[in-house]
Amino acid sequence: MVACVATCFVFFAFFYQYHLYFIEQMQLFRLGGDYIFNYFHKPASIACLLGDFLTQFYFLRFGGAVILTVCFVLLWYLFNRSIYLISSWKCSYFMALPLAVVSIMFHFNLLYPLAATISLIIALVVFLLYSSITAKKKRVVAGMIIVPLLYVIAGYAVYIFVIFALLHELIAVRCNWLNLAYCIVIFFLVCMFPLLMRKDYYLTVERAYKYPIPDEIKKLVPDFDYETLFSLDSEWYFNHPDKVIEYARKTSLKTPYVPYYQNLASASLNKLSDNLSAYGKNGVDGMFIPLGKQMNYIIMTLGNELYYFLGDINASEHLALIANTFSPRGESSRLVKRLAETNILKGEYEVAGKYLKMLKQTIFYRGWAYEMDKYLYNEEMCGNSDWIKQKRSQMPKEDHLILRKNYVPNIINLLEDHLDNQAALDYLLCSALLQKDIDSFYEALQKYGYKSPGLYLPCKYQEALLIYFYTHREDKNIVKYHFSKDVSDRFKQYQKIHIQTKGRRYSLKKDFGDTYWYYYNFSNVVKKVN
Repeated sequence: MVACVATCFVFFAFFYQYHLYFIEQMQLFRLGGDYIFNYFHKPASIACLLGDFLTQFYFLRFGGAVILTVCFVLLWYLFNRSIYLISSWKCSYFMALPLAVVSIMFHFNLLYPLAATISLIIALVVFLLYSSITAKKKRVVAGMIIVPLLYVIAGYAVYIFVIFALLHELIAVRCNWLNLAYCIVIFFLVCMFPLLMRKDYYLTVERAYKYPIPDEIKKLVPDFDYETLFSLDSEWYFNHPDKVIEYARKTSLKTPYVPYYQNLASASLNKLSDNLSAYGKNGVDGMFIPLGKQMNYIIMTLGNELYYFLGDINASEHLALIANTFSPRGESSRLVKRLAETNILKGEYEVAGKYLKMLKQTIFYRGWAYEMDKYLYNEEMCGNSDWIKQKRSQMPKEDHLILRKNYVPNIINLLEDHLDNQAALDYLLCSALLQKDIDSFYEALQKYGYKSPGLYLPCKYQEALLIYFYTHREDKNIVKYHFSKDVSDRFKQYQKIHIQTKGRRYSLKKDFGDTYWYYYNFSNVVKKVN
């Protein structure tokens, strides 16, 4: 048993912690009276209230692991005691252990709420209290009262109580016609009560019997692909770009979301062209998250990060608002924070104040909300804030809110309004490079310029320019650019070996696999149309 408890804690603390972080970010538990009262408009009111209250502690480093481990221990103990009361089997813990394990395994699913496990714990506790009533008549009366009451406070778990109660009456207690009649009445009551209450709770028939278990639960296996994605997203959200780059380089997951975050983190460190991780099959898809009709709240939450980073505040707010609306609970701490930020940047202080008011009712975000509160209706304070000045300097002068699968036109709009938006320029240049569109790269560089901290442009830009001038020898603008001796010499060597080997990629990969020239000659990326 000790080994099982330790395994549960270690798994959720070190191998699945980012799932728990993301779950917490997609919830906003408030301590306001109206908010708490709304829990009583659905079944499993107490279970959902307790579950969501505890879920906010996933915010802490080991909070989620501790909570789920405690739930596992409670489930094992309660299943063990319940089974023993029914069967008097001395080895009841052998049956209780897999039941507890399976119950916790449901938390591998992103949408499975802690409330569902709390419901189960409540039902088992109520059964133990019920079975402690020795007087037959009192137990019958208690059972008739418990069934509807337990549905109201624990939802679906009332069926677990009824199963154990019926087994208790038919096995542990002497079975007779009176017991059998009582069991039939209890069974009929538990079947009919959700149907009678579903209209008051505004639930479908299926949801009335399952609440608060969501419909989408299908597998009881960990999703480590999502865990990798959430590790990149959470570390970006926690403002740890170095960790994002480190994790992205270590993972073997083949998805555009990995280079998306690596590029985002690299751009925040002004190293986008140096760490252009999308070389290979991802192409330009590693720069932007494709937006389309199949977007869900997760994709919109992830995609919102690039919009905000580049200064497209209207698009960022638009995605955050939709993602917040369609998040599992309809309110997300992370997205409400983003909505407060975007409205402060836009000067919509009344709207920002509403979002900050929500955050002030939380345990972990109230400090942030009160800190942001000082910017409301205070342009002098906003003008002295580095992050507000930086973001407002990126914001487009006109609303260009167009969500496309290819984000390049939006970046051009940002640059047209603010030529000094270096991050947007890097994304424009690198997206052209990834599409092997050297002409567009050169045109953008000529049109918008590039403020390089030193004499030379970034290495990948130099390599791309050498290709351009090699194929456009009539262009005399080469004198405007400086090329480092190392890049120039490597290009000559590359060209020499390329000619000698008649373009054999394996002859060039060892010494030049990290260059843009190798990518340009040997990648299979197909140029996309805006």
